[in-house]
Amino acid sequence: MAAAVPGAAGAAPRTTTPAQKYAGLGSALMHGDGAAPTEAFTVVPSVKTLGGPKTDSTQIDTTTLDTLGGYETFVMGLLKPGTLDFEVVWDPADVTQSAVRADFASRTLRNWQIVWPDVGSTTFSFAAYVKSWETAAAPNTDMTMKMVLQLSGPITESTGP
Repeated sequence: MAAAVPGAAGAAPRTTTPAQKYAGLGSALMHGDGAAPTEAFTVVPSVKTLGGPKTDSTQIDTTTLDTLGGYETFVMGLLKPGTLDFEVVWDPADVTQSAVRADFASRTLRNWQIVWPDVGSTTFSFAAYVKSWETAAAPNTDMTMKMVLQLSGPITESTGP
């Protein structure tokens, strides 16, 4: 159902359609196997939380002594692909979780995907290194492992099965 949004003074209201809302349940983090020509992706099992990618950019300060208006000025520099944090319920015997830790030890740049649970199955694809991992355990909680991926290069977005 479209909603009316106020316009400028004296202008007719604009009509908008609210954005669809989705729960995070059903999101999947996929680990590539590096095979050519057709790479296979395996779901990283038991992901509890998924945060990112957290992208950023470089701002180059162009302020000079004769800059007018008393404000700093900037131009955009390189884009930074950022990092991705995730936490799994750790299973030391799980093959995929072990492969991710092996990528850390071998400093392997790996292809990854995030498949989101929206109607179009939006997918983010990117290359990343395993930057860090940390285990945790406490009484009455799952054994967990937090991992951080350092992305390298652009993130591509696609939709479809």
